[in-house]
Amino acid sequence: MSLKDILVEADNDGDAIQRIHAAGRLAEAHGAHMTALFAEPNLDLIPMYAEATHSPEVLDAQYRAAKEAARRAKGNLRNGAGGIFDA
Repeated sequence: MSLKDILVEADNDGDAIQRIHAAGRLAEAHGAHMTALFAEPNLDLIPMYAEATHSPEVLDAQYRAAKEAARRAKGNLRNGAGGIFDA
């Protein structure tokens, strides 16, 4: 069986780099296309009840934390790909 497409999760857990590296090597071995996915929450669509119960400072901190998580996930993708793929 030949693999054509591989989808790998790019996140911030401890195994992310190893998982991305393994998926990249598998894609390379099969001539497959690898796609990395990072699901970033859309914090611009915060429900009104959250705005009513959380201060603007808390909401801003959550937004900054989500952006930092995305930045770290992109770093994990670059490190895990090991120069095989452009990230």
